[in-house]
Amino acid sequence: MLTPAELLLLSEELHAALAGARLQKLHGRSPVLFVLEAFGPNSGRALLSIVLDPAFPRAVLCDTPGENPTVPPGIVTELRELLLHARVDSVTSVIHQRILVIALQVLVDGMVTTRSLVLELFGRAPRLLVLDAAGVILSSHAADLAKSPRTAKGVAWVPPRFDHAATCASPVPFPYLAVPLPQPLSPAIDAHARDVVSGAGDRALRSSIQRLAEKQLRKDEQLLAKLRAGERHAEEAAQLRHDALLLQQQLSTIPAHATSVELLDSENPNTAPRVLVIPPRLGASGLLQKLFKEAREREATWARASMRLGVISDQVEAFQDLLRRVADPLQDAADLRERAAALDCAPPVATVAPAEKRKGPAPRLPYRTFISRDGIELLVGRTAADNDVLTFDVARKSELWLHVADHPGSHVVVRCSDEVPEQTLLDAAALAAHFSRCGPGARPEVSYTRVKHVRKFTGAKPGQVQLADRHSVRVRGEVDRLQRLLESERRPDDPA
Repeated sequence: MLTPAELLLLSEELHAALAGARLQKLHGRSPVLFVLEAFGPNSGRALLSIVLDPAFPRAVLCDTPGENPTVPPGIVTELRELLLHARVDSVTSVIHQRILVIALQVLVDGMVTTRSLVLELFGRAPRLLVLDAAGVILSSHAADLAKSPRTAKGVAWVPPRFDHAATCASPVPFPYLAVPLPQPLSPAIDAHARDVVSGAGDRALRSSIQRLAEKQLRKDEQLLAKLRAGERHAEEAAQLRHDALLLQQQLSTIPAHATSVELLDSENPNTAPRVLVIPPRLGASGLLQKLFKEAREREATWARASMRLGVISDQVEAFQDLLRRVADPLQDAADLRERAAALDCAPPVATVAPAEKRKGPAPRLPYRTFISRDGIELLVGRTAADNDVLTFDVARKSELWLHVADHPGSHVVVRCSDEVPEQTLLDAAALAAHFSRCGPGARPEVSYTRVKHVRKFTGAKPGQVQLADRHSVRVRGEVDRLQRLLESERRPDDPA
């Protein structure tokens, strides 16, 4: 990370390039990369690249804004409303801190007011904040959507209390750059950062996959142990059924008021007879029925357990194989991510977009795209982590959001901010039901609301949300509707 001393030198370079310029454009290339395009009467065009990648967060001057994605991150609209057409007063760093502050003059309701763009370039979740004249947070964004009371909207921003300058490994600024320091600093810093991120990305991916795989492996091994312990149900069921059959053969010879019976096995005359106590309230006939019933229950329990036993056993072997591959430095990172994704233990994708357009396969999107009967796009999250990206980064606050009530499944977003046609609503509900775990042929209740009413809560797992407002629709199980929707899927490389 950039040290406080390095940020001080860098802020002087940024101030010289941006002071007096107006912010005309904001490019949101990914959840971790934003480019501010400013124009000044003397300095001309200047581009500020803000990178919130934890491996090397930074704010540097760049030459090109790069190519914007088709669907920008959800925070972009909010930042444009708060920052565009503002004039840059100054760029400074906070003493002893890894924090940059860009002071702005903005016209709001015909009055000139002060705002600040604060960049906290430290920690596991580097953050971008917009403050009003009183220092109250108007907008807060981190790449992982992490939230904390200190950086929540509506509270006064307070810098952290620890001294970053005291924790710096090297007292000399930019030890990785040639002496004398290159001018300008931005290209050299950015080139070094890309090298750091490239190596850190592979290590972080392996570490994340290992952590997630080990966690799931422990759960599966515990479940496997319980299922294997259930094998005794099969032995008990066999003994109970054997006793019931012997009792059935001797039932006619047992006295009416007998309190016990010796079961003689004619097929195994050398085995000692088993003695069963006959409960007075049941009698011999009642005991026979009880034995058959308990045998059936234990057989059914073992049948269910044995079906899961094979699946869980295969999962344990798959996780063990994945962990062996993660420990092998020669294994390709892309292959590891693909194998981890198949086991639903891949970390969410949050990479910096390339500076130049490269030809190659279409990038993996966190959602699948279908077309409703009314020609409206329906976006369906792929995994639990992708659900969060779709809902909180891709979807607009005014668009419609759906999810099957009380069942795990995909989030569905209707790309329509106006009144949603009835057929489109039913199409979206059908997709939500299809991509859920409520079982084939089910007709579940599907909740829907606007995206602005969907919230994450403390301790929520990936994909878990709570709704501030809710409506519902019942899926009718229309096979033709679902078939039409599945055939309408649009691939990333399909023409728009």
